[in-house]
Amino acid sequence: MLIRHILSFFWFIVLTACAITSTSCKKFTEVPPPQNDITAQQAFSNSVNATKTIKGIYISIMDTKWSLLNGGMSLFEGLSADELLRTQPSTAEDPFTNNTLNSQNYVVSGFYGSAFNWIYQANAIIENAPLSRGIDDSTKRQLIGEAKFVRALTYFCLINLYGNIPLILSPDFQVTATQAQTPKEIIYSSVKMDLLDAQQLLSPHYVGDAEGIQTRTRPNRATATALLARVYCYLKDWTSAEEAATTLIEDPSYTLSTDLDKTFSTASPEIIWQLQPVHENTNSAEGSFFIPRPGARPVYCLTQWLLNGFEPGDQRFTHWLSTNDHQLFYPFKYRQASNKPAGLECDVILRLAEQYLIRAEARIMQNNATGAAADLNIVRQRAGLNKIDASADIIPAIWHERQVELFAECGHRWLDLKRTGLIDTVLGKEKVRWEPFKALYPIPFSQLESNPNLIQNPGY
Repeated sequence: MLIRHILSFFWFIVLTACAITSTSCKKFTEVPPPQNDITAQQAFSNSVNATKTIKGIYISIMDTKWSLLNGGMSLFEGLSADELLRTQPSTAEDPFTNNTLNSQNYVVSGFYGSAFNWIYQANAIIENAPLSRGIDDSTKRQLIGEAKFVRALTYFCLINLYGNIPLILSPDFQVTATQAQTPKEIIYSSVKMDLLDAQQLLSPHYVGDAEGIQTRTRPNRATATALLARVYCYLKDWTSAEEAATTLIEDPSYTLSTDLDKTFSTASPEIIWQLQPVHENTNSAEGSFFIPRPGARPVYCLTQWLLNGFEPGDQRFTHWLSTNDHQLFYPFKYRQASNKPAGLECDVILRLAEQYLIRAEARIMQNNATGAAADLNIVRQRAGLNKIDASADIIPAIWHERQVELFAECGHRWLDLKRTGLIDTVLGKEKVRWEPFKALYPIPFSQLESNPNLIQNPGY
């Protein structure tokens, strides 16, 4: 009942954004709104109701199968890169593995449409919350900060998958429905501004539930800083990337998990932000994707290219991979399948190990080999590996460490291959049908059809 009630507030935002008189709005959402529509005045009448609007976004993310943040990037970008293989044929998924996507693939369309739904919802909160006299100031700041963080994260994902897309900063769908694409550089500037704003608006502490339990499922200031560090890394702003990552690394609230088996458990001290499942008897989407039923053949297995990347003695191979009688290795970072008691694992989006690797990369790019090696070795030692000397070739060592630390996790490998310029070299050897234009996904046909100002990515 609580989720249904919160979703009614979520649907207010969707209806506000889409102005349901527009027929093309249906492209962004497939589920019909409830009968008891809620007005803006009701949704933002007080702090309790307004909080339901931001929770509605998180429920929408986790209620959408294969959404970008509900395991979608872990799975499909893993297939697109060189991490995962599907062991059974699939009309929708094989084009990711074979890099033969087209604009009518429903997963590609679902990624795009659901993500813009979240953006419109965030825009509605950013526009309406400041106007309310019934929301206390601290709640208002938190809600706007969370909405800006969600908008920034969503745009970060979209531009790295699709390239240039429309930059939508208004909830008025009728105004923005035919908006043309915006250069990626301008969108990145907007993402940075949103995250800098979020740093100032968000609480330094995690907002707990009614019982005061803190599960790191509502963004806080550190969450915005962690994503900002990643953004700076992608933009090669090495000084800023190092500074942001250092803020997280020096925060005593976060430490690397000393138990690899529990790195992704809900209470892990390594987690900076995670999304909570919303269905009964469910844990992470990755657990449900990757862990096979007892005795069954895994639906997804790890590629030999990835398996070959693990050094002898790497404890991640022992603890984060598993196999069964079918002798196929599958990701085992998450331990709970869908039939386990709920609440043991969430979908981890940001964690501390990435921050060490970001800072290592930022430091070596500023000719600080000693500092880079020190950060790299913290991650390696946790995995039971020997230290790398500062005189070694640090840059490829960092990229390799990212491959084996962040595998099958939030699309890191796919995005890393692109941002480092290695994608054509690596996938050109490993994928029979690889062509450079495939580094971007196609703009969905349904969006091109409803918005004549959109231009398809080259090659599709």
